Amino acid sequence: MADSSFNPASIARRIAARRDQASQRTAGDQAAVSATSPPVAPETAPVLNLSAWRRECFTLPPAEARAAARDWLARYPRARWRSEIENWRIVGDNLVQFTMRRLPRAE
Repeated sequence: MADSSFNPASIARRIAARRDQASQRTAGDQAAVSATSPPVAPETAPVLNLSAWRRECFTLPPAEARAAARDWLARYPRARWRSEIENWRIVGDNLVQFTMRRLPRAE
């Protein structure tokens, strides 16, 4: 019998709970963090990534793009990491631009 904590519905619930916890930070929490850390310029400020996905973008010639995608999928199999090509397009000079995505941990 499969462990119910690893089915898609339970994973989605855990991800939603983490996102809700991150969005419920109070102004006091943010003020405490900013008081202990040096000021950061807006263009270099860290971005809070609420997505559960890890993404990597590539821009390669077609043959190298296929090889990179195959390597990524071999390293992070879909069955464990939910790896996939999120999107792709042909850009100038006969290059393929694509984004691979996967979960941060195998579950």
